[in-house]
Amino acid sequence: MSEAFESIKQGLDEALRHAAGEPVAAVVHRRESIDVRAIRDKVGLSETEFAASVGVRRETIREWERGIRTRR
Repeated sequence: MSEAFESIKQGLDEALRHAAGEPVAAVVHRRESIDVRAIRDKVGLSETEFAASVGVRRETIREWERGIRTRR
């Protein structure tokens, strides 16, 4: 097999072991939660203005602020 294939296969194998709760050598990055409301308040924008500035719907901002939905 090619070197690229082996590298991809190794990564997938590690991902499966990690998902199963096994220790792996891979580095796992975890995101912190973001306080969207605090950011919006700090810049002094309404939900509508902030939504337009980041390119999402106002409803998305509301969902982020209420913790209903997280940013991907």
